[in-house]
Amino acid sequence: MPTGLARVCRNVVVGRGRTSLRLETLFWVALDEICRREGTSMKALVTNVEERGRARWDPDACLSSAVRVYVMQYFQIATTEDGHEQAGHNTGNPFAGCHLDPDRPRPASRTHGGRAESGRGRRSAP
Repeated sequence: MPTGLARVCRNVVVGRGRTSLRLETLFWVALDEICRREGTSMKALVTNVEERGRARWDPDACLSSAVRVYVMQYFQIATTEDGHEQAGHNTGNPFAGCHLDPDRPRPASRTHGGRAESGRGRRSAP
């Protein structure tokens, strides 16, 4: 299983065409959750993000960036004070529960040919 920061490329249908989106695993999980909650398909959701994002924010915006901003705003709007307390926020550790939490165990690093991989999707020459 890739870490939450590993970028994963998936083909998606946007409008009438097919394109690829390269997003971190956590954003794919979040998009699947949004689709489930809202009773919509990935195609409909991403098509709406593209159409509304380009029309309202920036016509030259990258679709991957527009999706990341949308996901962040979707969950930011849904946050409540009770939810913050349950997540362990307001404890003086702004990283509580997230991948940057110093108290959270690090995932095992992957190696390739004796060298640790950076997780950035770069491949070394054979």
